[in-house]
Amino acid sequence: MTLVEEWTNSAALDHHFSLPHFQHVAAVLVEILAEPFSLRRFADAPEAISE
Repeated sequence: MTLVEEWTNSAALDHHFSLPHFQHVAAVLVEILAEPFSLRRFADAPEAISE
């Protein structure tokens, strides 16, 4: 399963992870996924520099 989300900043994402509904989802995923849950954070690519 792959989920892609966009957040305004890391603090907003960290807050989301601390909320009860996310804690519940994370616990359920541990039980139903074939492999352990993993999280990858990606940063925006810098804009190209015009010459």
